[in-house]
Amino acid sequence: MLLSLCMIVKNEERVLARCLDSVNALVDEIIIVDTGSTDRTKAIASRYTHHIYDYEWTNDFAAARNESIKHATGKWILVLDADEYIQPDQHEELRRLLQSRDARKPTGFMLQIMNILGSENGLNHLMESPGARLFSKTPGVHYVEPIHEQIRAANGAIPFENITFKIFHSGYTDEVATEKQKTKRNLSILENIKSSTKVREPYYCFVLGNEYVNGDNLSQAIKYYRKSYNRSKPTDAWYNHLIDRMITTFMKQNEYIEALKLVKAAQKKHIDVVDFYCLEGIILNHYGLYHEAKHCLERCLEIADQRERDNKPYWLIQTTYGRLVPHQLLADIARKSGDLHQLVHHTMKSLQYQDNNYTMLRILTHFLTLYETTDSIQALIEKLYPTDKPFNLFILFKTALACGNTELARLYYPQCIQHDLPITETDNLTYSLLTEQPRASLAGRSLEECPTDLLLVAAIYYQDPSLLQSIPNDKETIIHFAEEVIAILNSEGQPLENATTYAPLPLLHDVLLRLHLLDFNDICSVVVQNWADAETLNRLATSLLLIGRTSAAMEYLSVLLDNEALNAEGCKNVGQFLLMQGEVEDGIHLLTSALDLGDANEAIEIAGIAKSFGTNGSDPYRVLLDRYFKRFPDAKLLPFN
Repeated sequence: MLLSLCMIVKNEERVLARCLDSVNALVDEIIIVDTGSTDRTKAIASRYTHHIYDYEWTNDFAAARNESIKHATGKWILVLDADEYIQPDQHEELRRLLQSRDARKPTGFMLQIMNILGSENGLNHLMESPGARLFSKTPGVHYVEPIHEQIRAANGAIPFENITFKIFHSGYTDEVATEKQKTKRNLSILENIKSSTKVREPYYCFVLGNEYVNGDNLSQAIKYYRKSYNRSKPTDAWYNHLIDRMITTFMKQNEYIEALKLVKAAQKKHIDVVDFYCLEGIILNHYGLYHEAKHCLERCLEIADQRERDNKPYWLIQTTYGRLVPHQLLADIARKSGDLHQLVHHTMKSLQYQDNNYTMLRILTHFLTLYETTDSIQALIEKLYPTDKPFNLFILFKTALACGNTELARLYYPQCIQHDLPITETDNLTYSLLTEQPRASLAGRSLEECPTDLLLVAAIYYQDPSLLQSIPNDKETIIHFAEEVIAILNSEGQPLENATTYAPLPLLHDVLLRLHLLDFNDICSVVVQNWADAETLNRLATSLLLIGRTSAAMEYLSVLLDNEALNAEGCKNVGQFLLMQGEVEDGIHLLTSALDLGDANEAIEIAGIAKSFGTNGSDPYRVLLDRYFKRFPDAKLLPFN
């Protein structure tokens, strides 16, 4: 027998069939060791094999792996977890490779594991890592280490050869990782085996640092990453992953200069891959050094293009460092710089590589709505999301609603109805407001699930406070607020003698933003004039700038400036706007105010913004830079001069 699959499983009914389906035609034998399943895992496994063995879990992955190997009869062992599956092709090529090699001596193959990583935006990306998953069943071959177990021969390490055969691992997407509480489990095992000997082992410190990152204990993660770094060799399989993890963890801790030191050192060793140029671009962008960041990110795209032409991999750790992340950051730099053409170009490119990033789709549509015809927008977005797929119609309709594009909403709504797509009551109410449907269009609608700010806008627009009866919190205050807005609208804008001066501030921002998106300008003016305070207007201006509504944002910021009520973000936005208009002295003055008013996250990019928009070398810039370095002395290592 040539090849045995060996697995340990517990409560894997959701993913096991996918794994076994992927490998069923490749292997000759399937060995399943079950460590205590209480679901249908063993029943599912029994459809593929009768080699199913119960094993009492002892918090030791190596012991369980060794139990599975004990039952295998093949010359070669393939190890998979239930949340993994293999590539669908080149199975016969892999078998021929195994048949051509001598399985009587310890030897193995390092496979490519494509880890599907979760994201808060509901989208996934891949991180590649090597995995020692295929090896000869030679006497004495066994696993060591209770977690992140490693394979060994009787006399020491096994020689492994890298091949391009791929395993896909979905176990660390957000929902699965939460479901399995892997971090808690893994940390418990690692802590139980911690000893003075263990903490001198670089691989142990690396995996312990990873689990501390997963548990959001970044200071402990850095502590153990440093221990691993001091004892690891560049030839170690985990070394490049260690560098990547250290860099990203430093950035999470706002220790960007420490991250940059590692980046620059790694670039010297890896000049022909994208990873560390991309990470440098992320760091420079964080400091507002947009031109320098742009250079790094464009370098990533050049490397990726050249390496693809040469049929070579362009990444070391993460594929997204080659195209997706650079295009997303370049789009954001273009937005900040007011370059619509580059914004559209890079957003379109990023969506080509990750079409389920609906945040990027909304950004694209927001800006196109302001500057392009409906026909042009339709042609662009349908190129990315062909409407022969009903789900794409649903996405485009939702996007049109989110961006306040009436014509696109009218275009896609009937098609969604025709395909019986799951349009919500929130969608229906937003569509009714956007297309200015009569109050009667809401008849028979159940509005309980609609957000409060949307219901409040509807109540004011339709002059019907009864629409607010289903809101869960602050009902009386919000109904009274709606009644007062309606009264002012009906009095041709004249303020009421006894108007309430209070409205819930977070809600007020959301209401005003929605009014802008719906172009309900008269209502918006009444609310701003009678209820909006400086905090609300500062927040609103920032939100409007993010979606390209610069004129409206600058109107609010000008009022705040005249009343000396700009916050740090407002000072930064107006200062940058003035620099872009060539008003250096006034622009630098406001950036200096932002530096003084803002917290570290708000102030960190001030000097970079000043340099990026043409003040480098001027006397006002030098004065600002001196002040900046007093607050951020480590930033002197960056190219501000």
